[in-house]
Amino acid sequence: MMVKTFRKPWFGIAIPCLIIGFLGYGSQFMIFNKYPLKENQKKIFNLELLALWISYYIAIMTPPGSPNKVTKVKQNSQYKIWDNYCEKCKCQKPERTHHCKTCNVCVLAMDHHCPWTMNCVGLYNFAPFMRFLLCILLSTSTLLWYLGRQWSMLYKLRFFHTPGLKYIDVTILLMMTVLDFLVLFSIGALFFRCINNEFIKGMTQIETWEMDRIETLALNDKLMPLLLMNVSSVFNIDISKNEQWAIVYYNLLKKSKRWFANDYVSFPYDIGLFENIATFMGPLYSWFIPWGKSTVNPSIGFPKNDVAKLEMNEESLTVDDNYLIDLVLSLPWPPEGLKQDKLSEKTKDFFMLIKNSLPEEFDVDEKYLQTDTKIIDQRLNLNRSEYYNEFGEDLSYFGVEE
Repeated sequence: MMVKTFRKPWFGIAIPCLIIGFLGYGSQFMIFNKYPLKENQKKIFNLELLALWISYYIAIMTPPGSPNKVTKVKQNSQYKIWDNYCEKCKCQKPERTHHCKTCNVCVLAMDHHCPWTMNCVGLYNFAPFMRFLLCILLSTSTLLWYLGRQWSMLYKLRFFHTPGLKYIDVTILLMMTVLDFLVLFSIGALFFRCINNEFIKGMTQIETWEMDRIETLALNDKLMPLLLMNVSSVFNIDISKNEQWAIVYYNLLKKSKRWFANDYVSFPYDIGLFENIATFMGPLYSWFIPWGKSTVNPSIGFPKNDVAKLEMNEESLTVDDNYLIDLVLSLPWPPEGLKQDKLSEKTKDFFMLIKNSLPEEFDVDEKYLQTDTKIIDQRLNLNRSEYYNEFGEDLSYFGVEE
């Protein structure tokens, strides 16, 4: 699991230190002292270990970033954000912020709580965390190569009597190889998961979880009603006082039955590969320096794509099918809202509102205003904090406490 609870939190740091020490220095004392590396190979390996220790220390000590309790988050005229207040921290939460149940603080652009650094991974320490993972991959790859050469040598000498070679040496070599491979594989999986999420998609791991929930809602015909309800509240549209809005709402509900989530959901923080990397890693010059980090100021707002930055005049909104889709696409993230209790009941009331707001002569097909048109995924009966994805991950898996 990503979030593992230790009785004593410092165990989360002690265990990696023991593994690094055993692999990095144990291999040199117990294996390479008998079958020495070349001098330049030894220097390179020890430099990689030094970089690993330094990057680990920085990853532990660098705070992820928390909201300023005094500064209020400003609404930008180009886009909307949800008004979100943390009762525990007694402060307004900027966009992409979550409260960590382990650290008991709100974390900016929270990715997950990492027990192995005894720290949350967030906006301002994501770059040090990635450099730490990269150093692990470099050192374990180097060690695996050197260990592989030892196995190759033993294979070549299998028919010869080798003085000084003992079964304990082979056992230690086997242990080192297996442990090193497991570390390399597990850290590699996490490293490339972060690259796929943050760099390619522009998402934190929590936001990929949110997207999974959104797709589940869409597949069960539960998403569009929520989005339209949020359009009404965010852009101050009262369909009960405007029949034309009620008609375009109904038409969009009808069309959305044939759509997938990505047809009407836009992730606003995906701004292109290079810009995504810069959001989490900082400017290009800082990517490879130990103290480099993001320079985003969440109180001003995260960079967003053009779809999210919809120009609008709330006093004269265009009553049009295409414009309504633009409003849906420009909803704050997550577009279905932060709290969704009693989804079926809210949706049923909303459908009734649309039906009552339509002109009397309008031809209404009741099947588009029903909440049970599909077999419902039982996970959607859970609150947002209880929902779990196909891997069994819920918000608490990432350390989140709303």
